[in-house]
Amino acid sequence: MDPPFNTVNRRLVGIAGTHGTGKTTLIRALSVRNPQYPTVDESLSRNVQKEMGITNMMDVTKDAALLYDFGLRILDAMEKRDAALMETPGDEYIITTRTPADMVAYLALWLRRLGVEIHLSSQYLDFRARCEKLALRYRAYLILSIDEAVPFVAESGRASEESRREQEAMLFRHIATEAYKSQVAPLFIDAVP
Repeated sequence: MDPPFNTVNRRLVGIAGTHGTGKTTLIRALSVRNPQYPTVDESLSRNVQKEMGITNMMDVTKDAALLYDFGLRILDAMEKRDAALMETPGDEYIITTRTPADMVAYLALWLRRLGVEIHLSSQYLDFRARCEKLALRYRAYLILSIDEAVPFVAESGRASEESRREQEAMLFRHIATEAYKSQVAPLFIDAVP
């Protein structure tokens, strides 16, 4: 039976959520339990960090120009990844982590912390429009919410628990917009296997 999210023939299902919510754990479990659905768990952010020589993400969050550059490079990689996935033969869903919704929410949060009025920033509005266009490739979004059943593991150079909660609020605010509304799956995972 076809899922009720959207009737357009799209195959990508994106798992969205802030870091530490269990996206990787979930996608790995899905690939084992449902091998008929291809899964992609590629760390676009970490790949771009390495490409740009960034050793500490907190350094990126202190400079608006660097944030835009970083975000655009990830978005470029995401567009290439998603275009390639859409060309894959077959009609099964392809499940992936990190989505355009994640990208715009992260950028909005970091820019606001720098005092940028995002609703007045043409760079941000262009970035958001590009994310919304890319979002049209997705059949549905599954949003993993922060849950105490999934313990937060702090990583050096990564955002704190407080930052993670702010990011989640921004993601939910963005994903509720018209651009994503018809694709959001009404599913919140309480605990990841």
